[in-house]
Amino acid sequence: MTAKGYSDFHLTPIGRIPGPIILANQINTFVHSYMFREYSNRTEALALVILGFLLAFLFYRTNMVEGLIVLIGTICLSLAASFTLFLYNFLWSVWDLIV
Repeated sequence: MTAKGYSDFHLTPIGRIPGPIILANQINTFVHSYMFREYSNRTEALALVILGFLLAFLFYRTNMVEGLIVLIGTICLSLAASFTLFLYNFLWSVWDLIV
């Protein structure tokens, strides 16, 4: 599979990978159940409501600089939570909450 005439290479984010390696990786994923699970819309809506109340409480009577600091901190915490959940095979689109 590494011969020069072998044309079954695919471009991936980590470089050119032979086709059999990609298929072996897919089979390994299915065998060991490394599937990603998505959160339901209800869970995301609940997180949106909680975050909305939290931000409304934190933005109440603050000046623009303090509000910007709170907003940037909230975005960073949301991204950290999304990345942490990704490490445990959960997909959570934090961008819905940020927008």
